[in-house]
Amino acid sequence: MTLRLIKPKHPVVVDAFHEYDTFKKNNQLKKILTIRHKDVDHLFSITDPLFTERHGLFSGKIAEGEHRKFEISPENLVIVASLTPPLGNGYQYKIAAAILEP
Repeated sequence: MTLRLIKPKHPVVVDAFHEYDTFKKNNQLKKILTIRHKDVDHLFSITDPLFTERHGLFSGKIAEGEHRKFEISPENLVIVASLTPPLGNGYQYKIAAAILEP
């Protein structure tokens, strides 16, 4: 697993919504951070509990069917990103392990 500090140049988008997990056979709350870099959107799962709490991104606060989406200014924003080792299919998971805001 690798850790990277990312200082975004453009606003980042946070999106929280419920999605059916076919493996676990239930609805789960997904929290996604999108960073745009060189005209490509990179999506990271948000695992930072302090960020989740600060922005109310947990199941009791977001109803099924609701989409909560907002932008965060890149000013004074730093993201600690984690990249998992390559999976058997060649993919890697991108995780926003910590999101540091002013």
